[in-house]
Amino acid sequence: MKISKTYIKRIDSDYKSQVEIKYDGSKSDLLFISNELGNSNWSGIDLLDSFIKLRDFIENEGFLILVNGARKNSWPSGFLRDSSNGLLTYIYDKEEKETFNILDFYDSDIVTYKEQLQLYNDWWKNKRNSNS
Repeated sequence: MKISKTYIKRIDSDYKSQVEIKYDGSKSDLLFISNELGNSNWSGIDLLDSFIKLRDFIENEGFLILVNGARKNSWPSGFLRDSSNGLLTYIYDKEEKETFNILDFYDSDIVTYKEQLQLYNDWWKNKRNSNS
């Protein structure tokens, strides 16, 4: 079992609270431990799916989670998602492809899941149009 120690941050202020996410990279379950929001289990088809469900819960409570998987320019390819069980992501505005653990701490350029998905779709559309 791996443990990621990170923070949740209130969307409307600088208030932060430390949290832990426990996971096994070969399974799709996440255990979220938080004094602020309580403890909860999240499960999906892979770790990314579980993480998206956890993010939805956290964001509905008025928080953002400060990890690579919530960076505005973070999104996995289908192959990377399949080969890492959803644990790794690309930072897609970099020239060179680098992979990052979605649950590792990162604290700038964090957005909601809906914003992240829209930014990725816009980026992909612009990339496709510039290659035509």
